[in-house]
Amino acid sequence: MDKTDKPKFETLPADEWLSRHNSPNYVSASMVPSILGMNKWCSAFTLHQRLTGHLPLDNRDKFAMRLGHHMEPFLAEEYSRETGHHVEDPGDTAIVSHPDLPWFYATLDRIALNRYWGAIELKTTKVFTEAAKDWRTSEPPLAVQAQIQAQLLLSGLTWGALVGCILGQDGIINARVTPHARFQEIILSAVQEFKWRLDNDRAPAIDGSDSTSEAVKEIAGVATADEVVADPEIHETAAEVLAELFEAKQNEAAWKDKRQTCENRFTDWIGNHAGMQFGSFVVKRPNVTRAPSITIPLKGLPPEEVDVIQRDIEELALDYKLTPASTYRRFYWPKEGS
Repeated sequence: MDKTDKPKFETLPADEWLSRHNSPNYVSASMVPSILGMNKWCSAFTLHQRLTGHLPLDNRDKFAMRLGHHMEPFLAEEYSRETGHHVEDPGDTAIVSHPDLPWFYATLDRIALNRYWGAIELKTTKVFTEAAKDWRTSEPPLAVQAQIQAQLLLSGLTWGALVGCILGQDGIINARVTPHARFQEIILSAVQEFKWRLDNDRAPAIDGSDSTSEAVKEIAGVATADEVVADPEIHETAAEVLAELFEAKQNEAAWKDKRQTCENRFTDWIGNHAGMQFGSFVVKRPNVTRAPSITIPLKGLPPEEVDVIQRDIEELALDYKLTPASTYRRFYWPKEGS
């Protein structure tokens, strides 16, 4: 392929493109970060188990994916405006495949002409996220670099650009990329091994990642946080433990009542003083000044509204601490019934 040539795209029907993306008979460039262990959301093990049917496919219509797809035309336009490069969209279902490995393919977000044609990978993330921190470093995230190196390998293009947008931050991030021969050798070797594992239903090694741990639990049928299960084998032991728990709870309540009674008596004795000495020990009750603060409940707000609030706080140069949304297990006090 000449440097001035466009890649030879094959445009598939939408249903065929999706079927190929979910098939164990194909590997796409977007899977390369998972295969190399660079995708914290989906490990090589998890990806293998999904493609081979041991786990359900993750085809959920996620907000982040819809947002990223919606932002692509704007990012491409901004990139063209900033660089002067002519940008084209090959199409959502246009693919380029490896000349010797037809099962290895890529879908390019855009291609751009700057003397020679190049591959453009467009990414959108939100401020205050771990992904955003990765984009603020001197080099784009390694997972994204792996994806575009695979795209350059498959398309035969001699340059590419990683174009990132952090919502809530001004401007775009534009990182130029050229083919890295050693990196591409590693990618190709890893992809071929992964394809062998797909063909022979041999799962990759357990790597200890959260993604793999959750996948193993699901395969093994371990109870999830949404299930309440009965286990008759430990019923008697559990009853003994619950009895101890109720007794400790009663003692804890008695202690709290006693402590409050004692605090009230000392409060009366100390009055308006900062403290008082009783024999060999001192009880203090000083005035404590609490700095003014504002609490903004974010529960239930759409992510885009949370981003706006955070951006406004930053513009006011106020100190704040953001606690990101998380899922955790909570122990509820035992009660009879369900």
